[in-house]
Amino acid sequence: TRTTFVSAGQGGAFDQGVITWNVGEVPPGASGLLDLTVRVDSPLSNGTAIKNVAEAESLLSLPISSPTVTTLVSSLPDLKLTKAASRTVAAAGDQIVYTLSYQNTGTTLARDVVITDVLPPQTTYIISDKGGQHASGVVSWVFSQLQPGQSGTVSVTVEVLPVIPNGTVLHNTSTIVSDETSPAVAPLVNTLVNSEPDLTLGKIAAAATVPAGSIIDYTLSYANTGSDAATGVVVSDVVPDNTQFVSASDGGVFDDASNLVSWTVGRVPALSGSTRTMRVLVDPQTPGGTTLPNIASMTSVELPSQIAQYAVVVAFAAMVPTAVPTLPALAVTLLIFLVIILGVVMRKHLSKH
Repeated sequence: TRTTFVSAGQGGAFDQGVITWNVGEVPPGASGLLDLTVRVDSPLSNGTAIKNVAEAESLLSLPISSPTVTTLVSSLPDLKLTKAASRTVAAAGDQIVYTLSYQNTGTTLARDVVITDVLPPQTTYIISDKGGQHASGVVSWVFSQLQPGQSGTVSVTVEVLPVIPNGTVLHNTSTIVSDETSPAVAPLVNTLVNSEPDLTLGKIAAAATVPAGSIIDYTLSYANTGSDAATGVVVSDVVPDNTQFVSASDGGVFDDASNLVSWTVGRVPALSGSTRTMRVLVDPQTPGGTTLPNIASMTSVELPSQIAQYAVVVAFAAMVPTAVPTLPALAVTLLIFLVIILGVVMRKHLSKH
């Protein structure tokens, strides 16, 4: 029992679990070999004993039996695990679904089966199916048993971090283990991340209209809204015509030849930004209604130049002081004489009363 007949040599005939050989006449002192092949049934519990006994008989002798031959079955589960990712290349913020396929290819039951998936540290756990539990970057599935030949799949979804260096490789590892087996490791699955900076530049002035001869303060706001750092960043601002450079914040350098103020910013991390300011003086002789266009730009190693523009209008020309008109000397003398005469008349009038 617990076996299946495969073949028998020397003309052996199989019938209902018994193989029979008609050897015929055996001379005194003669001997020979008979062989048969069976296949052990599966599944069978580990340590199962398979026993085999042979009998021989002839017309001139009573039946005799061979010693019992016992074979112990070595039977174990054999757990296999493979994995696939929904993306081989991803961008920051993308979601990736990892699908794990498992199977017991062994010959006996596997008990207390645990599948674990170690998530890449550059990702955030979103959801897992079939009761998967997440803790500290590891998702686990627990099955009470897996029958021989039983298979299935589980999956987990993660999201790539919004800020991540370009070229990052997401490594994902997983294992399957049971009470009877050592951990089996699935082949490593890798996903390449494409990430890049995204620079923006804006500009405002303290006022939209100013009088000639006044100060204008420009504020430049720059930001990296991308998922990777921008490097070699330089912010520049052209001093408008009809104005003179006064000062610049944060170490801005004014070049008189190009009429340009520049700030060497360097590295701007993802999701960060700052401001720079420039002060100019409007020429006092600038006519009213003059427009003062101002153009700023920003460059980096990774991206083309960004441009920001702003225009200020000189609403009116500066007030030029004028001389106060003076009266001629003769007019002044006459005025004094009239005041004296008026005073005399008033005194006479008062004395009569």
